[in-house]
Amino acid sequence: MEIRWFRSHTSDVVHLYQEQQELPGRQMEAFRNRTKLVKDYIAYGSVILQLHSIVPSDEGTYGCRFLSNNFSGEALWELEVAGLGSDPHLSLEGFKEGGIQLRLRSSGWYPKPKAQWRDHQGQCLSPEFEAIVWDAQGLFSLETSVVVREGAFSNVSLSIQNLLLNQKKEFVVQIAGQWLSAHTRLPSPHVYIHIGPKAVYKDTMVLRLSVYRVCWP
Repeated sequence: MEIRWFRSHTSDVVHLYQEQQELPGRQMEAFRNRTKLVKDYIAYGSVILQLHSIVPSDEGTYGCRFLSNNFSGEALWELEVAGLGSDPHLSLEGFKEGGIQLRLRSSGWYPKPKAQWRDHQGQCLSPEFEAIVWDAQGLFSLETSVVVREGAFSNVSLSIQNLLLNQKKEFVVQIAGQWLSAHTRLPSPHVYIHIGPKAVYKDTMVLRLSVYRVCWP
């Protein structure tokens, strides 16, 4: 009996089981020490292969071929890889153009995420800066910033969406208090931030941050 898991071609071995033995020496290098064959249900015609430490390069066509004295069969399918990404690192860059500049960084996304800033009325805000880069692991890192204009008790939100999973992370920044004009020349401010608890609503995770005091030394 032979059970052969492979990529696009049968010669590209992901995992090979022959005559009640597993043959790791026949595996492609990329899959060494990452696969486990679950043999509990072989007698019932069912086999399971577990693949660990998934990376974006694992995406693509896979197949399984089963050969025995009285049966043979083969199946092909497409594997899609998706990563929802990390919780963000948010920083307040200071006052700029009559508002407060916010910058957010998040990593570990796959495929490329879609980011959108919105104001307290739900209207789209154009980012001042946005960059999505591909890292050494094949995942995407996002950095984006926006300037929140002067006003009292304002807030903005940023949603980062994985279109493949149809899931997103949403982060709400609540800003309380009257800001000074950008033309006021004072030393750099101390900005105090309160980070509230996380909450999950359906597919959206909300992290609330409140800027509750701005003062000068």
